[in-house]
Amino acid sequence: MWKFLTSLRLAIVLIGLITILLILSALIPQSGIAEDRIADVRQLLGDSYVIVEWLGLDRIYFTPGFYVILGLLAINLTAGTIQRFRVILTSEGTLWRVRRVGSLVFHMSLLLIIVSVIVNYLVKFEGVYALSEGQEVSDAADAYFRTFNGPLHKSESGRFTLRLNEVIIDDDVARADAVAARVTFMPSDGDPLVDRVIATNHPLKYESLEVHYGLVNGFSPELLVLDSTGSRLFAGFVRLATVSAEGRRRYADFIELPQQQLTVNLEVFPAKDGSETPTFQMSVERRGMVALDTIVTTADTVTAFEYRFAVPRWRRWCYLNVVENPYLNVVFVGFWLALTGMSVGLVSRVMPAGRGVR
Repeated sequence: MWKFLTSLRLAIVLIGLITILLILSALIPQSGIAEDRIADVRQLLGDSYVIVEWLGLDRIYFTPGFYVILGLLAINLTAGTIQRFRVILTSEGTLWRVRRVGSLVFHMSLLLIIVSVIVNYLVKFEGVYALSEGQEVSDAADAYFRTFNGPLHKSESGRFTLRLNEVIIDDDVARADAVAARVTFMPSDGDPLVDRVIATNHPLKYESLEVHYGLVNGFSPELLVLDSTGSRLFAGFVRLATVSAEGRRRYADFIELPQQQLTVNLEVFPAKDGSETPTFQMSVERRGMVALDTIVTTADTVTAFEYRFAVPRWRRWCYLNVVENPYLNVVFVGFWLALTGMSVGLVSRVMPAGRGVR
């Protein structure tokens, strides 16, 4: 068993498996990382996408198998390092030479990185909110769009309240690309409010929590449905998901009203003339019969069957990720130690032997 654990063949197999998974994660959009591309792949693969979900290839970094491979690699690295330096100590009588110290630091830092990644996975928390501008949510399980709790994570709730104030758009309005979000973070312990703009690699940090701008964003029109007497059947903001068709980006989604057997499809057409106001494609169907398919603005009210439909106002929406990675800093420390060990080992090899560095 010891010989198997220390074998180079096992290390090559494990590193090969990790490499394959990394390549797959680059080719297949990952949930929580590349949400805006998932709809495109779903459309491309159709019913075959269920295989991707079943194998967990759309969430590789959240599957236990990935961390089992890392764990085996950590054991292999530990066993191999012990074996290697035992031989060196027997043959040379010491490990305290510059070249050996650099190698030892490098191998130990790799082990530190792997172990800290595994431990961080076991205790981490990640919650994703899908919020429209002006929406305020609390830290509660049913408020999140989706969550991930590490197997050893101690669940907590009620730690804060979060409000999305504004989705900030790129200066090129024609592209309508959102680049940041302005949020208000309200801790439950009575500390002052934190109002801040967050963007990629610039999260809002509070104690052990980080709030990240989730990159995926879109339009959120308010759909109003009235019956023949003017009573409201539905009133709420609909988050239009990003999809692609015919080589262009689309923001589309639908709402079902089961009691009325209605399906309302909405698609937004962002303004391309520099103005803020978009137009919306609305279609209404009942039991497969389409009664309405038209362009509407925020000033229009249209009728289908015996109901009236309107989009009186609209907002933008985006994902906000709340993350707790308690051991991520240890991973970074291991990374810098690995660079240090590599540098020491490299210097000891390139310096002239006459200088006495061994």
